Amino acid sequence: MRSRLALLLASCLLALALGEAAVRVLGLQVRLGGGMRYEPALGWIADPGQRRADGFVDPGFRHAVEANAKPSGVRRLAVLGDSFSVGAALPWRLTFAGLLQELLAPERIEVVNLAAGGWGTAQELRALERYGPLYQPDLVVLEAFPYNDLCDNAIALAGSCSQLDLYRPYAVLGREGLRFRAASRLRGWLRASRLFAVAENRIEAERRARSSRGEVGARLPYTFLPEDAQSDALRDAWRVSEALLGELARSLGEAGVPFSALVLPHPDSLQPGWRDAFADAELVADYGERRFAGILRDLGVPVASLREHLARDPGPWRPEDLFHPRPDDPHLNEVGHLVAARLVLETLVAGGHVSAAALERLAARSRGVAADWIEQTGLPAALRGLDRTSYGAGLAARSVLAPEVSLVFAADEARAFELCFLWTGLAPEAALQLRCGEDVLGLRTDAAGALGRCVSLHSAPGRNRVAFLLPSGGGPAELRRLALRPGRGRPDSFVAPCRG
Repeated sequence: MRSRLALLLASCLLALALGEAAVRVLGLQVRLGGGMRYEPALGWIADPGQRRADGFVDPGFRHAVEANAKPSGVRRLAVLGDSFSVGAALPWRLTFAGLLQELLAPERIEVVNLAAGGWGTAQELRALERYGPLYQPDLVVLEAFPYNDLCDNAIALAGSCSQLDLYRPYAVLGREGLRFRAASRLRGWLRASRLFAVAENRIEAERRARSSRGEVGARLPYTFLPEDAQSDALRDAWRVSEALLGELARSLGEAGVPFSALVLPHPDSLQPGWRDAFADAELVADYGERRFAGILRDLGVPVASLREHLARDPGPWRPEDLFHPRPDDPHLNEVGHLVAARLVLETLVAGGHVSAAALERLAARSRGVAADWIEQTGLPAALRGLDRTSYGAGLAARSVLAPEVSLVFAADEARAFELCFLWTGLAPEAALQLRCGEDVLGLRTDAAGALGRCVSLHSAPGRNRVAFLLPSGGGPAELRRLALRPGRGRPDSFVAPCRG
């Protein structure tokens, strides 16, 4: 009997060993969806093999820097961040990191974008520890989004932020300081086996596909809870986040690398009536941002806050003009990235790390975008002459009484575009048509008379025209946001080009 059990055990071990060897020889990756792959130390990172067309390079970052030794006479600025720093909805050159690369190139500064969608401070710290020796940054900027950084960092809130939380390395405070572990110790240990990691991912992918539940972390009201209203788990999350920020500041300080931060708000919290989506009346719109910024400032880290900037010096933009029009997308649009680049540059100039000429270069670029947009929207019934293939939507709401609003643009070649827009003030649940060439797409407003959407279209070389045919009824319509940028086909895309 014992010999049979021993033989059975040996057979199982041999089968597992052969399976492990086969998985490694075949080079099977643990692909997590969304162009991400499993990475043991970081949880996940972009798979450049799947996303090279979007500007991702080895080992999985979106920047224009090769993973090699720093050239002589070149300085490097490392951005640590999440999906805001990645800016996947925009071409790389229009993201704030890409803009910094362009604007600082005359000063021989390269921008290293150590960022991945869904990362928290813990993963950003580990990315710096892992890739800092490779890229050798001379300056570091942390992009912080407290709205979900809090649950990204602490194991006490595991499972509340993302469906990738299963793979996330969480920070845990112990007697000897910070350590990192997966939400499940056993799974974290077993993932040392590539065979287990691949099998686990297949099972989890099927489970996610079957799940009818909405996206995890769609609303995280506890981010806005002040200290006296917090649970023990939330207080622990803040302690862990404070320790992570402290470790970042300490390690960079010891290395003599200047460190600054950019703190971003959730766009919903910038709007009047934002609490209506939550039942808790104790929520404070800027609590998470103020606390993150306060922790960093107490550590001696210069901080630029987008919310503080909008309250102090918004320029021609309203808060909603800086973000994508889709209700489910809180990310910055092209104008938002321009403003973010300005805030980062102001901090670097104030610290004496870059010249004031960089701000002058940005001002010239920003004036071009703002002037083009504001001048061309002077006539409410026609948006015309937009002869650029990519631009952002910095738009004060324009009242529209005409039944049709046309967007005319020129393209140098046939290509795919994404058109994003937000209309308000229309009749509730009314039909609106979007015309592209001879094709018409039927859309419908919501119960509040609003319609926010992104659709794909295709241009022809030369003049192109897209027209909104507005429903009758309701008050004056307001076109609050509009963006046209290079994109890819979507299921609802127009097939024929939008010849004008």
